[in-house]
Amino acid sequence: MKSIITAAIIAISFISTGQTQGDISHNSFVANFNHDSTVCGSTFEVAHMVDISNSFLNDSIRIIDFGGNVMHMELNTTGTPFWNVMLPFTDFGVASDEQVSGGMLNTFQPPNFLKIICGQDTLYNIQGAIVMEPVTNACSYNSVSGQVYIDNDGNCSYSGTDSPISSLSISPSVNFSSTPMFSTQNGYTNGTGNYSMTI
Repeated sequence: MKSIITAAIIAISFISTGQTQGDISHNSFVANFNHDSTVCGSTFEVAHMVDISNSFLNDSIRIIDFGGNVMHMELNTTGTPFWNVMLPFTDFGVASDEQVSGGMLNTFQPPNFLKIICGQDTLYNIQGAIVMEPVTNACSYNSVSGQVYIDNDGNCSYSGTDSPISSLSISPSVNFSSTPMFSTQNGYTNGTGNYSMTI
C-alpha cells in the first residue's frame, strides 16, 4: 500500500505547478482531462487553488486579469489562519495528438489571469500548468517528404540540369477516417525544392 501512495504523490507533483509570494501560495493542476480519438485531440481544464497563511476574519483575496480588472474577490468568513480558496473558474485547453510522445501528452496551459492580491502581498505573473496526461489511443502521424523541380531533361529523376522550385506551398490531400481536431499543416519547399511535413 505504501508504494501505491508514493506513486500517486509523484504523479500529482508532475502535473501541479506552484509558486509562493509572502503569505500567498498558488497551485494549478489538471482538474478534468478528456481525449477523443475521433478528432485526434484532447481537451482539459486547469484548476487553481490559492492558500493564504496568516489569514484572519474578513481577510480578502482579489484575482486580477490581464486588463487590470478584478475577476474574482473572496473574503475569509471563518477566520481560519490557513485559508484555502479554490478559484471558481478554470483555464480551458485543447491539444492535438501531434503533442503526444511515448503515450503521454506534454503541453503547457497558460493562466487566464495575471496576479493574486492579498493584503500587502501580490503574486505576479501567475504560472500556467504543465499538462502531462497519458493518452493510450492517440492518432498516428507520419512524415511526408519529397522534392519539387522542373524536369528539364524529361528523365523523371532529379539531375543537374533540372531546376528546383523553392517557396512552393505543398498541401496534403488526405482521406481521414475521422475528422481531426486540427488541420494538417502545409509544407513549403526550401531552396533546393525539398519539403517535409507531418500528416
